[in-house]
Amino acid sequence: MSEFGIEESFDVYELGSYDFSDNIDFGECAGVYIFTKRDIYSELNATYGKEMYSHTLIYCGETKEMDKRFYSHFHAQDIIDAGADRISIYKCKNKEEASSLEKKLLATLKFPVNKKGNDSPKFQNIKKVLEAF
Repeated sequence: MSEFGIEESFDVYELGSYDFSDNIDFGECAGVYIFTKRDIYSELNATYGKEMYSHTLIYCGETKEMDKRFYSHFHAQDIIDAGADRISIYKCKNKEEASSLEKKLLATLKFPVNKKGNDSPKFQNIKKVLEAF
């Protein structure tokens, strides 16, 4: 996401049939997470001669406890309804770093399920980002 001024590199995980009825354990640390829906990026497949993917942005959040955050998430149904099939994780040193990165992401990109702090991001019309998180 460096083209948008986001230099942090996120790890992308497939959600499979995850339904928020239990936790996803990413360890006991603070972090930022982004729910997305992965799509084949057809236009780039011909250019690069291999399958390329993009991610439709759905929701961005932060937590001080990555190992406990996802069970019964308060936006679970909205995230499921939006078709999320991936979660991208960036582990932070502490809650302050996580909060700062989340604010930067919400000020930069539009996440349709986020209700607070995402009213007028810098790149409001960007709906997808390339997989190279």
